[in-house]
Amino acid sequence: MNALSKRMSLVPIFLLAAAGCGGEDPVLPDRPDPEPTATITSPPWTSGIPRYLPVVRFGWTDSGERPARAARWFAAEARDTSGAYDPLFDIAADLTANPQRYDTLWSPWIDADAPGDSAFSTLIGDDENLPLQRVCWFAVQARDGKGNVTLTFDARTNIRSFTRGTSPGPVLYIAEPVLAAFQFLGTSLNPETRRLPPGIPLRLRWLADAGRYWSEIVGYRFGWDIPDLVCWDAPFEPDLLEAPETAFSAGVHTLVVEAIDLSGAITRGRIVLEIVPWPMDRDLLWIDDWYATEAAVPDWSAPRESDHDAFWTGLCSRAPGFDPGRDVFDTSARGRAPTVEELGRYRHLVWTYAPSSGNQWSSAVRFIPES
Repeated sequence: MNALSKRMSLVPIFLLAAAGCGGEDPVLPDRPDPEPTATITSPPWTSGIPRYLPVVRFGWTDSGERPARAARWFAAEARDTSGAYDPLFDIAADLTANPQRYDTLWSPWIDADAPGDSAFSTLIGDDENLPLQRVCWFAVQARDGKGNVTLTFDARTNIRSFTRGTSPGPVLYIAEPVLAAFQFLGTSLNPETRRLPPGIPLRLRWLADAGRYWSEIVGYRFGWDIPDLVCWDAPFEPDLLEAPETAFSAGVHTLVVEAIDLSGAITRGRIVLEIVPWPMDRDLLWIDDWYATEAAVPDWSAPRESDHDAFWTGLCSRAPGFDPGRDVFDTSARGRAPTVEELGRYRHLVWTYAPSSGNQWSSAVRFIPES
């Protein structure tokens, strides 16, 4: 269906109150039993009046005992029979009782075997002049092979009241085995910053979701070190869900990923990677991330703090060049995990921790490259 035919079908209701049955496809006077029915399935039914984005896709299925061979629809602002805006007007009851009022609102009939899914879905808001922040209607009608049409309308089945508003954008998830996962919403969030050693292969993937406001993702784009996001003209592609494996040897590099929904709302995710020196000029670092007391555990299932430290200091001292005064990092004493630069001085790491003791391991392990 072209844009012109869609626009021509949206004559305001207040001009139709006395229109009669003059449309080219008037409804049949006899009510078939059972009658063909189409049920709106997307967006799903919810109680109350939902708010959708300015552009939303409505989808429906053939749900009657008589197979539908064609369908048509209309979308319009909520107005009563006098033409006044009335968000509480019972459109389902009036459309069932007085179908002739709405004859000129309907789109042309679309055959069930039409190309694509045009007989079972349509975009609303791409070229319809529907107001924002006001209640509108969407209705769908089915026709069977004998010309019988839907004559009964119901808010849970084939008619939907809704409003149209804006959204900050879809939720965008970016994941990488070394960097862990990130979540972004809208375009104003500060970038996530990570520091990495040189040469780490990065395998970045992403996915966005607009389901919370019943929209769809239509495309993604990404780039490294984009100089001007305002002038960025890379096209959005629907299946662009990952970046080629990338590794950096030096510098600061920024990944930008954007996802766009049906209404053009964009979420932007930015990850800044700082590549730090990684000389590995020392042999072994012991990270003491074990928090205990000098009180003995009754069943001896865990060592005392002094016993733990003496054991690991003695064991690590067997490594050539190990200096207990330099090569022990006590997270309790320092109140933090070692930085990436501190880790990068060593060829080997020993990290001891107790999983239930509020250790620093979880805040630093994501920076350690996979083997």
